[in-house]
Amino acid sequence: MSDSVDEENLQAKEELTQKVIELTKALVFLYTRQDGHDVRLEALKDAKIKEVAEVTSWVAEKMQTHHQEASEVSNRLSGRVEDLERKYASRVREAKSSLEDLKEVMRKKEKASEGLVSSWSHHSGRRQHALQLRKDAEDLRRKLQIAEARAGCDEQWLGRQIAAE
Repeated sequence: MSDSVDEENLQAKEELTQKVIELTKALVFLYTRQDGHDVRLEALKDAKIKEVAEVTSWVAEKMQTHHQEASEVSNRLSGRVEDLERKYASRVREAKSSLEDLKEVMRKKEKASEGLVSSWSHHSGRRQHALQLRKDAEDLRRKLQIAEARAGCDEQWLGRQIAAE
């Protein structure tokens, strides 16, 4: 009986030894697998960090480029606005000067027609001439009013153009 117990113990010992060997192999496999996973995970993290840094750098570069382009466009538009303002001021001065010239011509013609009407009123030929002078003066007055209206419209138009830019 002792032999059979020893044999059973020996067999049980061998089975346990086999189990320990199998478990050791399984643990080594799991640890090795875990180590490989950790290495892959770390490599993936490094790759993602590098990719984020590259994208961030690219976005910063693009933003800088767009900022420079916007600045250049702004400078060009500012120059254009200043140029339009100078042209506008020049045209306003020209219009005022022309208006004053037309008013002066109209005053001279009115004075001339009044003097002629009073001195020629007794002659029919002169009367016709005086009436023609008055008609000319009225035509000039009407042209002057039209010029004033156009100048006002031009001023409004130019103001809208400047505001739009």
